[in-house]
Amino acid sequence: MRDPKSELEAGTAILDPALVPHGFVFQFQDAECGSGGNFAWGKYVRRDRSLDLHHRWGLGIIQYNIADLSMDHTAYLRSLGVDNQSDLLSVPLESGLDRYHALRSDIENFCSDFVTGPAIEWAAAAKLDGQLRSERNRRLNAIYVGDDHKRQHARELFSNKRYADVVAALTGVDYPDLLDPSEQQMLEIARKRANGR
Repeated sequence: MRDPKSELEAGTAILDPALVPHGFVFQFQDAECGSGGNFAWGKYVRRDRSLDLHHRWGLGIIQYNIADLSMDHTAYLRSLGVDNQSDLLSVPLESGLDRYHALRSDIENFCSDFVTGPAIEWAAAAKLDGQLRSERNRRLNAIYVGDDHKRQHARELFSNKRYADVVAALTGVDYPDLLDPSEQQMLEIARKRANGR
């Protein structure tokens, strides 16, 4: 049976040379059994910076953090325009310690702004990534609460000239700022026609 904690510890021995000389110290956080099986996680820390590592079947989540900003490894490399050159992104999740070797290569080749630099580029990319994730989450939430259904229904109502119902449907969405320009125009027309103008 695999032991994620032991594998995580073996992985940190591979990563130490890329991080410890620059003041990072590994801190083991926890080992538990979740719905997906056993996992362990820890982080390399230097003042307000940390690199979180999660290991279940292999090295999984890799999260870079500075103060209240965070970004995963894939987004970081994408922001640098080097995701197609990444060693890690081409290594399967269940590749044992190979993913740690690949992560070390990525850190040494691409992540100097986070590891040794002022992290100005990293912070700008993390802010943008956070905004994009927030927007994706808002759109997913809109789907979850039924806004997409209400918007589609409003289009059907509009084609059937049920203008008061269109107004009710579109003003009843939870995320009105996600209405596209054509839906906003449809709402304006429906309001005028519902009022007999």
